[in-house]
Amino acid sequence: MGVVIAVCAELVPRRLALPSEDTIHRGLAATLAAGAVALLLTREPTAPHPGVPTHPAEPTASAGPTRPELEASIAELARWLTRHTAEPRTPLTANLRLLALGRSALSPPAAGPGATLLLANLQALLSPAAEAAGAPTADGSADAPTRSDADPAATLAILLEAGTPQSDELALAAGPTPVRVLLEQALSRLEQTSQDAWALDLLSFAVLAGQNAWREPLARRTHSGLTRLDREQRQQPGLSDETAAGALRASLASDARRLDAPRERPLRLQLAASLFRAVAVLDEPDLEATARRQLSVLLQRELLEREVYRTLLAETPEATARVQLHLDALENLGRLEQALYGAHVAFRQTAEPTARTGASMQRIARELLEHLNGLRRTAALDTLAPQAASPELLRALTHALRGLRVSRIAT
Repeated sequence: MGVVIAVCAELVPRRLALPSEDTIHRGLAATLAAGAVALLLTREPTAPHPGVPTHPAEPTASAGPTRPELEASIAELARWLTRHTAEPRTPLTANLRLLALGRSALSPPAAGPGATLLLANLQALLSPAAEAAGAPTADGSADAPTRSDADPAATLAILLEAGTPQSDELALAAGPTPVRVLLEQALSRLEQTSQDAWALDLLSFAVLAGQNAWREPLARRTHSGLTRLDREQRQQPGLSDETAAGALRASLASDARRLDAPRERPLRLQLAASLFRAVAVLDEPDLEATARRQLSVLLQRELLEREVYRTLLAETPEATARVQLHLDALENLGRLEQALYGAHVAFRQTAEPTARTGASMQRIARELLEHLNGLRRTAALDTLAPQAASPELLRALTHALRGLRVSRIAT
């Protein structure tokens, strides 16, 4: 499977090492055996940090948050998501809980009804009916070429990302079932989906586990995905073009008004993150060259996007619309931070991209905290009953939390 990632210290330089208390990353180290602890992103929530930081003075362009600021916001978001997803009613909410909180979302007795939904979603992978084209997914919608965050494959990918060994048995309705069997079932249906970020992650885990029969499908899908992103980027206005800011501004404003509908930017960033992780697994120079172009695009657009959000907020006096802008920014910037972290892992042995990526990640972490402070000022997080949080709010805060967690490598 190419060059094996040997030890954790080689993946992430010592000055960028993740905190030792990150049990999810320790679980990944055991699961992947080759030391791919930095490959995927979740971890258990940290212990609560006393207090919440006040809104800081305007930072310089390259300044990131302080470590206490970062840890306080991570702890605050983890507590909020724990409370507001304690009794998930849909597979989507259960998956978001798993994405945010890790394996504790599945471990009784703390898991509660969420574990039931997660296990039922995984059971669907064993159902012959799931193989039929157009069969309903677990969230009740029609199966789409690109699967949703509520899909059983998403549940499995998140569970593997959280450090679950493939030998572990889950108490499904069909009886105790090893995670490995579920992965085999999910991979056997790959041809039913087009380019799919969750499928890429499942393939990456299979290859990391030594299942080399899936290496060629992973390489093929990685090449196809990078080509697709490259083609889409060529169709957009050049970043130095005067129309680029206007086009991006219109796109972000439109997205913020339709948080409950599928949007291209989050899906593209999720795909980019999965592609960077696949490049790290495959370790093939041809793929790395194409992936570097995508990294360059992300680094350039980060600066432009930052200013566009600030302009939109300055021009939006209405409180509800500002909340929507903050949520859109939190999801997009959180996903962007995760994508850059994937790139950091993929190009960990090259100093220049690592330095540029680290500086960009610091700026994004600062922006995430500023948008969180914007939500605090509207009291949007304080006035909701535990079961009243919308999927859009839960998704935005989940990805903000994940983005802040991985940003610690650059802090």
